[in-house]
Amino acid sequence: MFGLQFSAGWFAHSTALLADAMDMLGDALAYAFSLYALARGARWLAKASLFKGVLISLFGIIILIEAIYKSHYGSMPQPHLMTVFAFVGLCANAICVYLLVKFKNADINMRSTFICARNDIIGNFSVLLAAMLVAIFHSPWPDLIIGVLLALWLLNSAAGVLKQSYQALQT
Repeated sequence: MFGLQFSAGWFAHSTALLADAMDMLGDALAYAFSLYALARGARWLAKASLFKGVLISLFGIIILIEAIYKSHYGSMPQPHLMTVFAFVGLCANAICVYLLVKFKNADINMRSTFICARNDIIGNFSVLLAAMLVAIFHSPWPDLIIGVLLALWLLNSAAGVLKQSYQALQT
């Protein structure tokens, strides 16, 4: 999904769709690390959660930089492409959330994994909103604003995950 959505975001000139795609890449990497950490004990689970927090932070910062660049040199996003690929991503992420919801409080690792999946759902709805506003106002600004808001949401989520991870590693 990352490759599909990132390509669509690139061709659609959409900061919001790129932000959502970067979050998906982070999730894919985090899920792989989470699976590795599952059988290795509490310390590894905390490390997996810490890795996710760092990754989410990094992607939030990248999207903020990209939004600043596009505010000066960007072009008009393509709302139709944004809508199609945000909806496809929403379907994929809804399945992930459905599968994860019963495990969201199992341990710190699963909690952070659920947060990643929840962020994706919020991201997908945000991209759909951005696409609608771009189409209505014929302006790139709704896409940039929602892209920045998504990046800030990612950074806020990352801060919570990092705090919990740090606390778990201290025990």
